[in-house]
Amino acid sequence: MQRCQEAKPHNCRMPLIQHNKGASPWEKVATDLFEIQGRHYMVTADYFANFIKVDFLTSLSAGQVITKLKGHFALYGVPKMVVTGSGNQFTAGEFAKFTAKWGIHHVTRTPSGKRQG
Repeated sequence: MQRCQEAKPHNCRMPLIQHNKGASPWEKVATDLFEIQGRHYMVTADYFANFIKVDFLTSLSAGQVITKLKGHFALYGVPKMVVTGSGNQFTAGEFAKFTAKWGIHHVTRTPSGKRQG
């Protein structure tokens, strides 16, 4: 029991990070990658409407991610801000050029939730 009490302060929950959801649908979106049974996917979520899209990825390149996002933007509009994970696809120069050319503010989040950009 003593060891549990010693470890307890180290197992505290992180506080929730509140953020602006945007004023309208597809103004602020988030996207990140994940893997299930060896297959790679990209999830894109609209903060305002809680709308989620999941795409299968044939490669993990920045180009593949950009192609999928362009498809979403053609259907739903170009967001003002995109919040991403900090994977290579999102930190690559190609992704930075894409967001700059399309006038999108790009923010990355680290695994601990800290904001960069």
